[in-house]
Amino acid sequence: MSALTAPATNAALEQGANALFDLLAEHIEVQVQPLLFTVLAPSPGGRRLQRLYSSDQQNFPLSAADTVEDSRWFRRLFVDMQPIIANDPETILSWLPEWQSLIDMGFGSLVNMPLVTAGKAIGLINVMAAPGHFGSNRVDVLRAECPLAALAVMAALSDIPSISFSGADPSGRDQSSVPRSSHDPSP
Repeated sequence: MSALTAPATNAALEQGANALFDLLAEHIEVQVQPLLFTVLAPSPGGRRLQRLYSSDQQNFPLSAADTVEDSRWFRRLFVDMQPIIANDPETILSWLPEWQSLIDMGFGSLVNMPLVTAGKAIGLINVMAAPGHFGSNRVDVLRAECPLAALAVMAALSDIPSISFSGADPSGRDQSSVPRSSHDPSP
């Protein structure tokens, strides 16, 4: 069953982005068992990636994470919209030469999976583990979780205002500031 049809997803949707990220992290922890799981998305203006979720906020806090640069890594994820799967430190360093410190922390493999919505990469899942961790089954699980991750990113970055109705509704709340739709049959 798709994660998006599960009752837990419906409950998380009602609670917001944090609940969606928590549900996503639970799915990934159980099925993939990573050492680190983060979700990143472009910050306003698109010049930096911001970390929206982290399974290790002490070492990888929620904040601005990476400056956007014209590199092979950024192009693979945000232009080609293709994942990066690196199952050993050498392959990680071929994509991200400055990541020796992460390898020194014990990370020996990674998957960076772009989150694509309406033909646009809106963020990525970053999952790191010991060397050789990401076989095809774990990569397939991460692909299957991309819709939930994209939904969580959109919820986290949405700036949707609340509706305000004109006049008073039966609950006694003021409804005076809601414009009527051209499809609304009421006067």
